[in-house]
Amino acid sequence: MGTSRIDELREDLQSLKRYLLLLWRKRLVYVKYSLVAAVIAVVVALSVPRIYSTTTILAMEPRQTGYNAAVMSLAGMAGINLGFLSEDAYSVDLYPTIISSKDFVSRIARMPLNGTDGSYAAYLATAPESTWWGRLIDRAKSFFGIEEPHYDDSADVPVEVISRIRANVNCQVNKLQGLVNITAYDANPQVCKMLADSVTAGLNRFIQEYRTSKTRADYEALSLICDSAKVRYHAAQDRYTDFVENNASTSPAYKARRDFLAGEVELAYATYNQMAAQVQMALVKLQEATPVYNVIQSAYVPQKPESFSMLSTVVLFLFFAFVIATIKITYSCVKEKLWGAEA
Repeated sequence: MGTSRIDELREDLQSLKRYLLLLWRKRLVYVKYSLVAAVIAVVVALSVPRIYSTTTILAMEPRQTGYNAAVMSLAGMAGINLGFLSEDAYSVDLYPTIISSKDFVSRIARMPLNGTDGSYAAYLATAPESTWWGRLIDRAKSFFGIEEPHYDDSADVPVEVISRIRANVNCQVNKLQGLVNITAYDANPQVCKMLADSVTAGLNRFIQEYRTSKTRADYEALSLICDSAKVRYHAAQDRYTDFVENNASTSPAYKARRDFLAGEVELAYATYNQMAAQVQMALVKLQEATPVYNVIQSAYVPQKPESFSMLSTVVLFLFFAFVIATIKITYSCVKEKLWGAEA
């Protein structure tokens, strides 16, 4: 029984040896497939654009008061999202829609880029091509004197630019944790970071303007009324001072006029003092309504592109070429009944 098992193992080893020797005799097939795979890998590596990405993570809490705040706090501890209790029309779920809206994208297109004289839209219109055929086309245009169309920042943002910006910005929302991930893509790592920062700042500004629009309008209106009350108070005080300094009499008419002007001063001062207190209260409400966003992860300058490097692409294609060549050789040997032939 033991001798039979040893014979089987010996036969298996002999079969494996014959198979490996058979693959060795067909090594030219591996060479051909490897050369073809290497050429294809280089073409693919040069064709795939080098795109960088960076991500900003924000914690944006919806505004709640009273009962809603307590309920949402308890639900958050249990991992349950109760966004329907939020008092905001723009909940966290709508942030991706806001970022992809035409008005928001147009603002991003007109943002100035640090270190350049133009906007982000102008950069996209004049950015160098990241693919080899794009660079060849640019060189051909330069050789024949064909000039690229100049982008005017004062004009409307073209639809093509808006589409490119939408493709370069991605916003994802984690409903349970209330986190917003803003990812920016670009062929330039520095521009990639600036784009992420601009989108983040623009979203913060948009939400702040919405949440504080009512309280800010109240504050501005009360400030105007307070300024008007202050002017009336100073005018009443000037009239009283002029009357007292220019009239030195003890007659009843003088005293009545003086008391009347003094009453005007006191009334104007009381009104001004009351309006000043309301302005301070409105300012406090404005500060309370202004949302505070916690930046969990700031945008950074990416060091490596998302796409595979040329070396990684070549190695991957060579591996597939080795597997395909092995399958082809094995199939051909089985088909030609060379499997059992002596090596």
